[in-house]
Amino acid sequence: MRPITVLPFVFLLCGSLCLVGQGSPAEDAALRRASSAAKLSLVDAVNMALAKIPGQAISAELLTRSEAGAATQVWEVVLLAGEAVHELRFDAVTGGMLSARERRRLAAETTSAALVVTEDSFEFEALSAWRTAETNGSGDVATWRSVAVDKSWHGSRALEVESKNAGQTYNLLLSDAIMPADLDMSVRVQGWKGDEDQGGGLVWRAKDAANYWVARWNPMERNLRVYTVIDGKRSPAIKSATFDAAAGEWHELRVHHVGAKLRISFDGELKFEFEDPSFPAAGKVGFWTKADASTRFDDFRYRSVALTK
Repeated sequence: MRPITVLPFVFLLCGSLCLVGQGSPAEDAALRRASSAAKLSLVDAVNMALAKIPGQAISAELLTRSEAGAATQVWEVVLLAGEAVHELRFDAVTGGMLSARERRRLAAETTSAALVVTEDSFEFEALSAWRTAETNGSGDVATWRSVAVDKSWHGSRALEVESKNAGQTYNLLLSDAIMPADLDMSVRVQGWKGDEDQGGGLVWRAKDAANYWVARWNPMERNLRVYTVIDGKRSPAIKSATFDAAAGEWHELRVHHVGAKLRISFDGELKFEFEDPSFPAAGKVGFWTKADASTRFDDFRYRSVALTK
């Protein structure tokens, strides 16, 4: 048996259907060819999954398995129902749901593949899967919106926050969904402007707008820091690294958190690796800036590590 091929991913977010590859035109074209060749459409697969388990569809992925000279295509649909994550797989030709044995077998063959639970390049102007929030609000809630930007990867829009806040006000955009605690997520971030503060970062395992983990990059201070926020109070920096990174350029921030073990990377370089038991439970994820930092985010990717064990 030859190992299965994991094709570029198809993502669903904000109630809209978005066919998105992993970056290159060739990969996008391969995804579209494979999707059009499948007799069971993406929409059909998602509707069938929701009929089985009512919830929120977060992703659908087309898998191709080669065996005995024949190729079998399988739609894998990932759903959130409450705090539980469900994976359902359907034969793309017959429309039949794979048995438990077939699902276990397919999962065993894909242990090296990271399954993307959600991705957002903010191509849709409506941010209906996200909610604006503040920690220590000072009266002027920041504005989060999808804006047109120049970039070399997928799409022509990005998430932008514009804030007139000051001091210890933290501007948040949090997911509606409670996401599994063990995660690997990343985002591209661009420090756009700000007189008091600049840059921003990622929030995860958030109980609410006053309790969460945050990793943030500040080009004015030339550092990357990791904090917890508990009852609205930010801890002293748990970890801090000083380096130069141009504010006007795009950079990648990545967080890998399993159990109490954290790994934080910036532009592909591991900056921190440590353990901390704070906030062990599943929570919301999102984006963070401080005071008047007006920042852009794009290419947000979230993976539930539990799905790849």
